[in-house]
Amino acid sequence: MISSKTFTAQVEKEIKNDVDGLTRSEDQLFMDVDIYDRPTRRVVEWYWRHKEPIKHIENPSLKR
Repeated sequence: MISSKTFTAQVEKEIKNDVDGLTRSEDQLFMDVDIYDRPTRRVVEWYWRHKEPIKHIENPSLKR
């Protein structure tokens, strides 16, 4: 989402901070709902501006 330059610098920083917070620790449970809601809203906002399909490229290094 960030590489698309859809969002302002401030929103990009917010997205990065939320993603960093969510991926920093596997043992930490986040009670602040905003850390989940903000990225969800940004994905929807991004989609409404970029409705063209994006080909999925499998990343074998992702842990699932």
